[in-house]
Amino acid sequence: MSIRWNITLPILRELSKMTFINFKEENKCVDKYKDALRIKTPSINQLVGNLSGGNQQKVAVAKWLASESKILILDEPTRGIDVGAKQEIYELINRLTDRRTCNHHDLIRDGRDHGNVRQNAGHGRRTNCRRT
Repeated sequence: MSIRWNITLPILRELSKMTFINFKEENKCVDKYKDALRIKTPSINQLVGNLSGGNQQKVAVAKWLASESKILILDEPTRGIDVGAKQEIYELINRLTDRRTCNHHDLIRDGRDHGNVRQNAGHGRRTNCRRT
């Protein structure tokens, strides 16, 4: 599936009038998140499977940010990606919090709260970010 479809699939109803998708609005939405999350791709029509692991993770995050979810749970958001991409993902989580897109993020490991992601970056399996 393409980056475009991955990001907009949960919000197609909002981008459509009756049965027609407003492609201008769809492109605007995808470009917004592609730029905000610094997704490296030659085109929004690129297949997500052809992206690096870090960029695939960013597309997944963009999908739920676009849907304006009230709760965003990131389960092992950096698993299986290189060190540079891990740092970018943690910076993204911190940017979301700084912009107040996300007002709280905790590191949860083995069912226990281990504090703020900034204090524990790279050490946890589960990060949750609640949106209000």
